[in-house]
Amino acid sequence: MATASTHHSPEPLAQPSTIFEAPSIVLHGVPWSDYEAILRVIGDRPVFVNYDRGSMEVLVPSHHHEGYKVGLGFLVECLSEELGIPMEAGGSTTHRRVDLEKGVEPDACYWLRAKAVAMVGRDELDLTRDPAPSLVIEVNYTSSSLDRMAIYAAMGVNEVWRWHKELEFLHRGEDGKYHPSGMSRHFAFLSVAEAVRWIGLARTMSRSDWMRTFRRHVREAVVPHHQEVAEGPP
Repeated sequence: MATASTHHSPEPLAQPSTIFEAPSIVLHGVPWSDYEAILRVIGDRPVFVNYDRGSMEVLVPSHHHEGYKVGLGFLVECLSEELGIPMEAGGSTTHRRVDLEKGVEPDACYWLRAKAVAMVGRDELDLTRDPAPSLVIEVNYTSSSLDRMAIYAAMGVNEVWRWHKELEFLHRGEDGKYHPSGMSRHFAFLSVAEAVRWIGLARTMSRSDWMRTFRRHVREAVVPHHQEVAEGPP
């Protein structure tokens, strides 16, 4: 029989970088077939479900969480577009591998360069055939009871941008684990500090004004100095 535990989050802090947390529910002893059944029931509702070898976690994102996700996602999409980097976006598509008994739903995910070309026209994600995303965005709105980073690493995701009170760029190493870096692997000119500065600026102006300001910055200060090359990191 599956057993359940509930994670109750503390009161949100006042710092601008704080993520407003939501409760999570964890069920243990859940068969893979039940996990897939839950995914079908939830459908397109804004609920995230993670699974790791019999343990299933259900989380509900907050409005504050969505703001960080959208902001970081726009950085990826704008840079890819302006620099001519092939890109396919997968949103919060469910990533699952029955052979690994693992499943996870990122806040946002992207295939870049050759991987993006391979994903053109795909209506459904099949990780036994399709490549893992090049880049995943994770906004930790609650303290997850499952090791989501270990799930991404097992699936072969090479870079994760994770925000929990502060931003981290995490690179998957040869040891199969993630290690923090001051620079993005897929946008080698983008530092953590610069990304944080732009996300902070988004809190001081309307979304549309912020998007125009960042795009103008990319065209004037980034594109002239960083020419895209055919090959890049996976």
